[in-house]
Amino acid sequence: NQNKMKKLILIPILLLVIMSCSKSDNNETNIPPELIGKWQMKTIAGEVLLNGGVIDFKNDNTFSSTIIGYEYNSNSPGGTYIVTSTNELILTYSNTSTNPAITNKKITLLTSDELILNPNHSNCIEGCAEIFSRNITDNTSGKNKILHK
Repeated sequence: NQNKMKKLILIPILLLVIMSCSKSDNNETNIPPELIGKWQMKTIAGEVLLNGGVIDFKNDNTFSSTIIGYEYNSNSPGGTYIVTSTNELILTYSNTSTNPAITNKKITLLTSDELILNPNHSNCIEGCAEIFSRNITDNTSGKNKILHK
């Protein structure tokens, strides 16, 4: 009878322990509402751009982009994205045959009208910040034209 009692007590405790374990939140996506919408690249690595490309983040974790070059995949007009709990922006390009198809950026500043991204690598001797603005100027060419440094 004592063995049955011990088993009856152990079973709920084991169930409680098993159910309390969950996945880590490190890769959980949490899209900041300020990110949703169109952003135009204004500056990259200290270079001011005239008519920089535009990236449009949508509510359904998709994006479209006219940004050409740098770490953006110019062979694909968009794809999907996530924002991790550590503010890492991961862009996954669709319909590409070139590498890299995935680009990781660190969101270092996000306000209602300014977005600053930094690459997640240490290959930059100078600052590699990419500064975006909600203030969209003419972007008919889709190319990033350098205005001045």
